[in-house]
Parts: sequence; structure tokens; C-alpha cells
Amino acid sequence: MKNFLPFLVATVVATPIFAQQGRPETRVDDLSSANTPDSIDLATKAEGDLVVAMWTDERGVSTSDDDVYIAISTDGGTFWRREIQVTDFASISLDADDAWLEVNNGNIYISYDQDVAGTPQTSEIMMSSDLGMTWSTLTYVGDYDNPRVYADGNNLLVFFLDGASSPNALLADTSSTGFAGLGVNPPVTVSNAGGDADYDGYTAVVVGGVAHAAWFDDFRLAADDDLYYSSIDIAGAGAWTGPLQVNSTMDIDLRPRIAVSGSTVHFQWLADDVPGATSSFDDILFYNNYDLGTLTFGTETMLSSIADDVDYFNIAVSGDRVVMGWADDSTLDDEPRATFSTDGGATFTTVMLPVNTIGTPDVQWFGAGVNADYMFVTGLDDTHTVSNIDQYPVGWWSNDSGVTWNGPVVLGTNLDIDEDADMEDQSWVFLSNGFGAGFQSDDGAAGPDKLMYSGIRFPYVEVDPTPGALTFSQTGNPTATAGAFSRWGVSTALGNQVHPENPSLTVFLGPSSAYSITTTVPPVPVTTGTINADGSSSITLPVTLAPGTYYVQGWVNTGGLSAGGVASDIVTVVI
Repeated sequence: MKNFLPFLVATVVATPIFAQQGRPETRVDDLSSANTPDSIDLATKAEGDLVVAMWTDERGVSTSDDDVYIAISTDGGTFWRREIQVTDFASISLDADDAWLEVNNGNIYISYDQDVAGTPQTSEIMMSSDLGMTWSTLTYVGDYDNPRVYADGNNLLVFFLDGASSPNALLADTSSTGFAGLGVNPPVTVSNAGGDADYDGYTAVVVGGVAHAAWFDDFRLAADDDLYYSSIDIAGAGAWTGPLQVNSTMDIDLRPRIAVSGSTVHFQWLADDVPGATSSFDDILFYNNYDLGTLTFGTETMLSSIADDVDYFNIAVSGDRVVMGWADDSTLDDEPRATFSTDGGATFTTVMLPVNTIGTPDVQWFGAGVNADYMFVTGLDDTHTVSNIDQYPVGWWSNDSGVTWNGPVVLGTNLDIDEDADMEDQSWVFLSNGFGAGFQSDDGAAGPDKLMYSGIRFPYVEVDPTPGALTFSQTGNPTATAGAFSRWGVSTALGNQVHPENPSLTVFLGPSSAYSITTTVPPVPVTTGTINADGSSSITLPVTLAPGTYYVQGWVNTGGLSAGGVASDIVTVVI
């Protein structure tokens, strides 16, 4: 399937094309509570089939004090357990601010500022190893701000701002022995001595026991921020390196992004005061990388046009694939863009993503994901609702390394017609089973705000029931290895059974004689098509189905009959 635009196709073909829909939107917070969730502190993290959604809410006695809540799914987001209130400040003057979520090795970590009336705030780190049933808590006493915890197995990093110092310094605490090893030694300063670090100007990641940190401060020139990088081998009990300056001389703006793939550290940031820009306040998107083998930086690259003004950017990396989603609001509306590289960041291509033809696109809060040649970009788009002040979560994807982009498709069904989704860039997840999803606060409908989770499953399937030729098409897993193939099943009934050839997959089709061409193990009718080099596959069958309702499921095997594979959701076809 190439460049499929479902909102256009339906208006120009005589026979409707039936396309896979998103998963029904699911509410994860308490339906009976007068909720007032804070859209600034929303996050979702996933590990395997474990998905955790976190938010803060003022529903307690004091409407100015936030508590932290989570909801958990252990099946990739289909079913959710009842919400868990992690903190309980209803009867005391406490307030959880700047909440942050991390999920790793089956553990759930939450960090936040704890404001106590009349005293300096503290930083709290909480950890649960039993899906939120019990929690351990560590308190960093001092005027600390905006704590964030990052994990890789037992290797942990806590990164926060020292609000008591002037200028503000970035502090870090590390442990190679898990949660129990935090707080044993005083936090150490990571940022430049004399440099004033910013509240929202730092980020980090822990990979292979090594913590990689990026931040900006004004050490080089007062009031002009530069981007810096430092790392520490937590597992090897090393010391922080650097700091090393990543950028040239422009003023860094907003929280930078960092990602690691193999021996390369990737950096993404915005800068203003760029020579030649339309305005000194316009933000231009930049990129650079650092080779951990040669200990050298690549070439600083301007990714957006000098005439652009960039908002809502994000990055994902896998192997030599780099993909970014971002918006250009130089025309007063945030137009969606994707920038990608297939050579580890040596060269980039930028495209304007396909847009809905109804209204002017205004897309915010981008997410990005990549899995081999499969690239995802997500955002909140206001052209799918009844009002341009309301937004739906939408997604685009490419399964040919960015050559063509498909979408936008709404990531979910049963959304309110006036749903206004609010979120942060930490609210997107891309699961290993091909599911891309977002976690958002809906404040569009009457009544309390609702916290919703929705998404769409890949591979993506469409069916063209043109008389005389039933055509199945789907994007696949982008691994055209020997023995790889796509298959489809068609039935008049739904069911739940093990795939007849690949026991690791579940088929959701029931017994039926609706389609009898090339069956394998009855009662599931199956057809075979070869996966193309870009991971897509399609087949046209010279048959005509009788009028009725049919259910179609596609799946992709990437390692032979009994190994690998991802199944699609069901497509309902009415003829």
C-alpha cells in the first residue's frame, strides 16, 4: 500500500475501500470522580506488553494541590486496570509538581517535586516492582526542582535542578544497584560551573549501563544558552565526562532531545537568533551526533528552513534510521513535517506530511517512532473535529524508509465529536507489536475532563471489494527475509483461535465457508502473497463475494511458518 489517504479515496472511487480502524478510545481514569487532570503532567511509557499511563489530578480536598495517579495495562493497552492513586495529599498541604514517569525491567518509577507550604520543596522518587501495589520512596532534601529518573536495568540516573544555587546547577545521582543504591552519596554537579541551567532545558537516557545527558546553560556567554553533553558509565562506576559543547553559537531554546543507537548519540534542538531568520524569535530545528567510538561530533545540521518557525519536535532512532516529527507555524498554523535519515544522520530529507483536506492543518505535540524501515510520526490535529479548537490524535507512517508517507489516520474510534485532546510529547508510545498510541486529556465534552488512551495497530490493512476482483493490501513488517510472506483470512464470523501455521499468533476469525480459495488448516481461509522489499504486500483475487458482511485479518510472517510475525486488527467489509 502506497500513500493511502483514506479521507480522499472515499470521494473518488465508485466502490468504497474498507480500511482498518483505530482501536476504540479507552478511558483509564475513574469514571465516577470529578476529575481535573493537569495536561502538563501526562506521560505514557511501555515495555513489552506493559503500558503505564501517569497523570496528576486536583480532585482532592484542595483544588490547588495535585496528586499522582497511574493506570496499567498488561496486554499492550487493550484492557486497563483500575486507576491507582500513588500519592495522597488530600488532607495535608502537599502538592506534586513536574511529575515524570519511567518504566524499565518491569519496574515503575515516578519522580516529582513535593511542595510543602512554607518550606523549600523536595524531590521525591518512587518505585514499584509489583505493578503499583506497593511503593518505595526516596526524598532528596533541598531546594530541588523538576526531578527526572531514567533507568536501564539496575542502572539508574536521577537528574534535577538545584534551585538553591545561583546560578542554577544541574545535579545527578546514579546507582548501579537499583533503587536501593540511590541517595547513598550526595548528588554531584554535572553542568558547567558558573553556567545557569534552565528548568526545562535538560534530558537524558541510560543505555547499556551508560547515562547520556544533554542540557543547555549560559556558561560561554551570559544570556545565550549552548547545548552540552556529558556521560557516565554507571555500571563501571566511572565519573562524568566533559561537558562537551554540541552546538555552534546560536541561542538554544526549549528542552533538547537525545537518543542513542549503537555507538552514536543523536541530538535535536531548537535555536533562535539564527542569522538570516525572518525573526530573531523564530526557532530553527538543528541536529548533530556524537560518535562514541572516535569521540568526535558530526556536522551541525540545520533541518528546517531559515523561514520556518518550529514547534513541537521529537526524535526516534533505530540502527541507522533517524525520524523526527515537528511543526512549522511560520504561517500561523502548525503544519506537520517529517525529517528522516537512513544513514545514521549523515544526510536528511524533510517532507510535508499528507494533510486532511478539510480545514487548515494545525498539528501539535508530535511523537516519533522507528522500527527498521518502518517510520511513525504522530500528533494532535484539529481538522478532524467539528471545531478548529478541538483536536484528535492522528498518525502518519512510512514503510519504505520515508520514500512515501501514509495518513493521516485518526488514532482511535469512538472519539467525542467535540473532543479536545491535550497532552505532552511524553504521551506517545510505539509498541513492539506494531501498536502506536497516545494518552490524552479530553476537555471537549461537558463534565469533568477524561483521560483517554487510543491508537492503531500495524500492519495496516485495506480491502477493495471491486466487483470481479477482491483486492487485499497491507503494510507489513519491513523485513523481507527469506521465507517472509503476508497472509489474509476472510470469514463471516469472528472468533479467537491459534493461527493454523504460526502458534505465536492469534487469529480473530471464526469458522466460515465464505471464502474457500487456497485454504490451509480449516476453518480459516488463507491466501498467500510475497512481501515486497519495502515491507508491503498486496494480492488481487479474481473472485466476487456475495453481498454480506465479511471480516478480514492480515498478518505478516518474517521468519518462516513457525517463527516471528505480527497480526493486524480486523477490517469489516460490507458488500
